[in-house]
Amino acid sequence: MRGLIEGHEGAVVAFVSTIKQTLQMPSRIMVLDFPRTVGLQNLRSSIRIETDIDAKVKVDDNYWQTTITNLSINGCQLNIVNGEKLVLSEKKSLEIVVEDEQGASNFKLTGAVCNLKQQNDGLSFGVMFDSESNEQVSQLLLSTITAKG
Repeated sequence: MRGLIEGHEGAVVAFVSTIKQTLQMPSRIMVLDFPRTVGLQNLRSSIRIETDIDAKVKVDDNYWQTTITNLSINGCQLNIVNGEKLVLSEKKSLEIVVEDEQGASNFKLTGAVCNLKQQNDGLSFGVMFDSESNEQVSQLLLSTITAKG
């Protein structure tokens, strides 16, 4: 049996078990014996932090209002409400601007689109940061972690 753990962990769990019973009603369910061992394989090189950061993303020459829904040292997930008209492709370069609430400084991050998901209310996509953004990403992560605490 293999399963995917979504969210900030991003891992695959695998184990061998015996099927004891299958049920059809009220819904389809398999009853399994407890496994003796369970394997866990991480899919991500760094942990993701769930966030709700308002930002702007610059695609070509246009800025779109976005929300950073999770953040790691290597990348982030962005949601754009009403972003259906935005044309994106894998590996497309873009810039993300997070404005400081006090207006003292902005975080500017550059990266490339690494996956796209159409949502009912817009567009969700992952961004892999460029190495030039490492310092800015580290500062944003620190700011996010200390603000939550």
